[in-house]
Formats: sequence, C-alpha cells, structure tokens
Amino acid sequence: MHSRLYLLGFGRSGASVTSGILSSIGSSRIPHEVNFYTKALKARDVNEYIEGVAQKLVPNKRPSLTCGCTSSKFRRRFNALYTPSLSRKDWILTCEEVLFDNRYDFIGNKFACQGAALPDLLGLENLGLDFTYIYMYRDVRDVCSSRYKRWGHNPIKTSLKWARNIKNWKILQEKVKGPSLELKFESLVRGPVGTGRKIAKFLSVDYDDVAYAISIKIIKGKSNIGEHKQYGISMDSLHPEAIELAKSLGYK
Repeated sequence: MHSRLYLLGFGRSGASVTSGILSSIGSSRIPHEVNFYTKALKARDVNEYIEGVAQKLVPNKRPSLTCGCTSSKFRRRFNALYTPSLSRKDWILTCEEVLFDNRYDFIGNKFACQGAALPDLLGLENLGLDFTYIYMYRDVRDVCSSRYKRWGHNPIKTSLKWARNIKNWKILQEKVKGPSLELKFESLVRGPVGTGRKIAKFLSVDYDDVAYAISIKIIKGKSNIGEHKQYGISMDSLHPEAIELAKSLGYK
C-alpha cells in the first residue's frame, strides 16, 4: 500500500518546487497537476476518466507525467484492468496501479485548494482512502508579483484570492482525518536543512534523500524572494483581507 499525499497551496506559492523535490526522491512520485484522484471520483465511467486525464497530459506533451506510460499505453492498460464491477474505491486503487506500478512508497497529487475542491478531498477520505497533506504558504506580495509578471493579474484581486485560498485550507484542515504539515516557501529556500528534516520526518522518508532533492531544486538567490519590490507591490496596495491574514502569518 502506498502513502498518499496531497500537496496544496495557492498558485505561485512554491508547490511546484516542492512537488519537484518530492518527486526527485526515489521512493516517491507526484505527477504535475493531473488530479487523477478527483477525476476518478467524479467521472461517470471509465471513458470519461481516461478523457479527463488525457486532456491534461496530451496538450502539455509531457507523457512522463504518467510515470512512464504514454497516453495510448495508459489507455490500453487501464481498459485491461477496469471492469464495471469495480467499486469507486477499487477503481481508484486500479488507477494507482496503472499509473505507479506499485514502485513507490508514497505517491501524490499537486492540487489547488479552492473552495469547490473541499468536497472532493473529503469524499476521497470517505471512500476509505488515507491521505496526508502539505500546504505551501508564500509571501502574498511575491505571489502577486509572480502572477502579475506571468499573466498580468491584478494584485488586489490576486491577494483576495490568496486569502480565500488559505481560509479554504483552514476549513479543510479541520475536517480531514489525515495529518497535515504547513510549510513556508521562504523557509524552504532560506533554511533548506531544517525544512528538509521537517518534510522527511512528516513523510517518514530518509532525510538524505530529501536533502539531495532539495540541493538539486533549490538555488539560493534565484528563488524570487522579495521580487515584489521591483514591481512596487507593497502590503498597503493589497486587499484588506489579505493584509490582515498576511500579518497574522508573520509577513510584514
């Protein structure tokens, strides 16, 4: 049996970097935003599930996301394993077998924690599946600057969405049964040793594996911490709800 992880956080908060670190550990695998668990939970039948996953994989032209299965191979193997008699839980377990071949000690999904996602994650636990959760925080000003630079998003609207996302996570954290860990992106970059030990202990994996993965993925001085300064995004220029929450999280 695998240990299952959900990596959560508002977009541009460091979840992709953390996902890359965890996927670099030999005993783990976290596909990039495939969300195969929630697709298996929602799909009406196997064809709808396959289409949902394929739509995420094919446009990006990244077959490696299926852990070595190309889209056509994935379809063949899934159809061979799936039968209509499977329960929803057994179907999801079949998905895991297809995608991961039981090669990994823990597997996971990187998933944005929006309000609409809460029933999905709770529904997975209600099926009897065990999950652990990591939620990533990042300075809201750097989140806003990153989204402004990449997509031209308005900082006030972005900061409000950031605040609502964190509040959604707090709601989820109180309802889920699985253990959770909160990490700050800034701590991961500035204090990789201590943060790495925290991650290793939480996931019950070897610290040396985590440390090696962090050394590959984290480059000090190139993490865009404090990037908001060059765009003139100050705390006062954000939504009041975000300002209050950011200060409560220690961002000044």
